[in-house]
Amino acid sequence: MNKPKQNGHSSRANSIKQNGHHRNGVPWWVEWDSSLPLPTLYFPSAAGVAFLFAVSCFVNSYQGDFVFDDSEAILSNTDLKPSTPLSDLFVHDFWGSKLDSKTSHKSYRPLTVLTFRWVAQFMK
Repeated sequence: MNKPKQNGHSSRANSIKQNGHHRNGVPWWVEWDSSLPLPTLYFPSAAGVAFLFAVSCFVNSYQGDFVFDDSEAILSNTDLKPSTPLSDLFVHDFWGSKLDSKTSHKSYRPLTVLTFRWVAQFMK
């Protein structure tokens, strides 16, 4: 005779204690991770594989044109010019407007703008 499910949960879910461990004392994430049929990679190798996958996904768009709001965010943004102090990136929104301005979208992304600025130096 089959045991009835308790509280609508499967027996697998019931085997996990409240502290996050299975009955055998191994954390569920360790048991699950070691059961994957994938080779274990060291961090530098895993980072390299992830980088290659990312580059292969976007290499096709490298020579593409700007679309939607790219021209305003990149070509018209004064924060990307070398003459603009880096400190302005932290008080301006993504579009180059002051954050306290009424026309600002309040989209605060200084690291993205800094990345655009860094890449723009090499694209000249």
